[in-house]
Amino acid sequence: MKLHAFTAAVAAISALLAAPAQAVVVVDDFNTPQNFSSCNFPGFSYQAGDMLYGDRLFSGGCSRPAAGGGITVAGGLASYGAGGISQITINALYDASLPPGSGDAKQAVDLTQAGANDRFAMRIMVSNETRFTLSVASASESASLQLDLPVSAGFVELALPFASFSPASAALWQGVTSVSFQIVDTTVSPGGLFSASGEIDFIRAVPEPGSALLLALGVLGLAARRRAPG
Repeated sequence: MKLHAFTAAVAAISALLAAPAQAVVVVDDFNTPQNFSSCNFPGFSYQAGDMLYGDRLFSGGCSRPAAGGGITVAGGLASYGAGGISQITINALYDASLPPGSGDAKQAVDLTQAGANDRFAMRIMVSNETRFTLSVASASESASLQLDLPVSAGFVELALPFASFSPASAALWQGVTSVSFQIVDTTVSPGGLFSASGEIDFIRAVPEPGSALLLALGVLGLAARRRAPG
């Protein structure tokens, strides 16, 4: 009986550790190719594919021809670059309007997956310093999180808790109609040089990493208690 109890606990731990993967919401895995140059008007291009809401829109602009930038999506990676002698902005938007421009009501997505998810996860490599902003919006509100990312020698994984976005209510995450990220220079002085480049592997809404482990330890503790003599 003791062996059965311990075996059952191990099986329960395995199930708990495996379960969160089912709650992951892939915002974009960048497996649908698309190129965008921010100074190549009209500057808007929709691309349907295997990502949240089914489409991706790149947009952007520059205030002078001296600035430029773009994003290339291929092979499961988004390579981005921006630079010049004036402000540059590149945006990627995942909008719940399907098909694009149809005028249909936006679809709301519960990024929390009924409470299982509590953060975004990103895998990113930064070649030149990047000011990065991730934003979410519902029909009634929006929130964002701004990060100044340092140069990295390789890919690093970022955990961005929903609670760190400002301002945001719990209801926002349960009815998200769009997610977007932005690479923007807002700090350059007139005549100064700005440059940002890097690669993004994925953007996902995922469970808090410690939850499954804590639950698993709890199950293991119960098993140990049952095995204890007396």
